[in-house]
Amino acid sequence: MFEFYGSIGRRRFFWAATVRIGLFVASVAGFPFLLKALAIVTKCQSVGGACGALGLVASVAFKPLAFALLVFSFIGISVRRARDAGLPGWAGLFVPLLLAADQGFLVLTGAPWSLAFISGAMGPQVPRFLLLGLACIAFLCALPARETASGNSFGAPGWIAFGLALFIAAHATLVILASIPAAFPAVIALGKVLAPTLPLLPMAMIALVILLAWMAWRARGTGRSGPAHPRATGPRLPVRTLLALALLVTVGVFIAVHGPAWPIALLTQSTTAVAPTLLLYGLLVAAVFLAVTRPRPASFALLALALLPFAQWAYAHWAATKAHEKERAAIAAIATTRLTRIPATLVVESPHVAGLREAWAIPGIERVISKGAYGSGLMQFDRPPARGSAPPAQPVAALPGEYLLLRIGRASRFAVARQAYAAAGGPLELRRIDPGRDDLVAIWYRTYDPPPARLPLLTTSGWYRGTNSAVSGDIDASIRSFLSRALAAAG
Repeated sequence: MFEFYGSIGRRRFFWAATVRIGLFVASVAGFPFLLKALAIVTKCQSVGGACGALGLVASVAFKPLAFALLVFSFIGISVRRARDAGLPGWAGLFVPLLLAADQGFLVLTGAPWSLAFISGAMGPQVPRFLLLGLACIAFLCALPARETASGNSFGAPGWIAFGLALFIAAHATLVILASIPAAFPAVIALGKVLAPTLPLLPMAMIALVILLAWMAWRARGTGRSGPAHPRATGPRLPVRTLLALALLVTVGVFIAVHGPAWPIALLTQSTTAVAPTLLLYGLLVAAVFLAVTRPRPASFALLALALLPFAQWAYAHWAATKAHEKERAAIAAIATTRLTRIPATLVVESPHVAGLREAWAIPGIERVISKGAYGSGLMQFDRPPARGSAPPAQPVAALPGEYLLLRIGRASRFAVARQAYAAAGGPLELRRIDPGRDDLVAIWYRTYDPPPARLPLLTTSGWYRGTNSAVSGDIDASIRSFLSRALAAAG
């Protein structure tokens, strides 16, 4: 799996490909039995819906990992077999590219329906890239060994097959990029170019299969006799060692970023976070190794290229910090009115009950009226005594003549449509209402624009920035802090 030098003959390639495909098929066929075993061990049947959730988590952890291993395992053997058949080694990358393009089929086959549901699958599709990939594997199995310098011995059909392969590879790349949220701009640009040619894709695939079959038939008995190409000599990259080092760094980054939950993150994010991060650090480790062991301009250029993502990560940190500073300055520039005294009633306008109890931290507030959390009616809560139980809530028909109005979230006039705010970031808007007056006392909000994690952790959506979630205690603490700051100077 980790050998990319030299070449392998037809027989070794056939058995290597058969083992890989067989193991993947076994993983698909055996996955339902794995789910059944997990259900028995965990006894999830005793809790309603628990087995479905367990199956989904197991699918997210196992199925993408099996797919990634299948695709990666074909890189080395396909490159080496292409080289042995007299083709450029990079031509062998066409096989794993085709397998990767049918990620949806390979991942969802044999998985519970819930995995397809959360993946947004639109229904069963014909795995045309996979079928073409299998045809290319069969072609490599049939093509005899040839001298690497023999060139294109198939004439015009060989060049036509090369052009068809490039056309199909472009569409396969577009499909792969479409599964990566961070590549959305590239998908739009490439899609505009390739969309008109999409109806030609099935015909191009059929034509390529026919050409490959003809080329394999023509090449029978014309190959070089004797063993396959000798193994390449000279200095090599210690691929296994560098990959192991990159994997250790990746695991360390997951531990630092996710804390105690890192094993679950590793299992459930094998293709969405582990693979991109492993590639990130793998390129860096390889570039450092080359710069140290082979100090040449090309090595240093590769090192500079490998460091570019880390420079962008640092810039993202700086940009997020500047954005927060600009946001704080914009809030500070909003004109507000200072209170000289605190009204006895606070009206909380929000569809939720968060923050109702935080008013008791402010001396002078004796009543809280909830507007919006209990339908169209108003519900009043009185300050609880120092000892004893709190008085029961009671509906009220109308608001008093003077009160403080706390608007939370989208109820605030400062909430911008389609703007994402932090889970505990408001907006929080406090106003003083009395006959003939409606004064803004304080405003605060925090848009959702967090910096990347403290260590570079790359995902298919870009740099990992945490999740936009907060427990009720965090939201209550944010409201309590806002009210304390807004009313601290009131006398």
